[in-house]
Amino acid sequence: MPQDPIEFRIVQNLQSALKNISKSGGYHHDIDALAVKLDPNHDVESLIGEEPLLPFLALEYGPQVFEYQPASQIITIVPLTIHAVGDSDTEDDDSLMLTYLTLCADVEQAIAVDTTRGGLATDTRIVDRFIHEIAGRRVWAENRCQIRIYRTYGAPNG
Repeated sequence: MPQDPIEFRIVQNLQSALKNISKSGGYHHDIDALAVKLDPNHDVESLIGEEPLLPFLALEYGPQVFEYQPASQIITIVPLTIHAVGDSDTEDDDSLMLTYLTLCADVEQAIAVDTTRGGLATDTRIVDRFIHEIAGRRVWAENRCQIRIYRTYGAPNG
């Protein structure tokens, strides 16, 4: 049986890095391992139900770009959005912005631990980020990333 595709193993590596976000690890937030989702529709009640797991992270895979190279080589650019959602304090004027920026800082710090995703990618970078406010206090930080992969064309599993 072949290995899982390189792209899937890279996303799993990124998910694992994000699951390590904790205050004891030098981050701003504690993120429950169950609150880092590849499929935000799976067990969604735990994320947004009556007692939500906050903050939570959801990874959204975008359309890939293929750059063909000589000798059957390819550079694949994988766009991936990391949605980070947390609560701010509506009584504190600084809280919404601080929550947004600390969520973004935690995501960036976790990505930077290994930008090669265990040697499977050539680079992982945040290219831009956005803030959304939901229902007055909930903060949604959208971190758009690009993961560059250099591999042999026709060998998606490595």
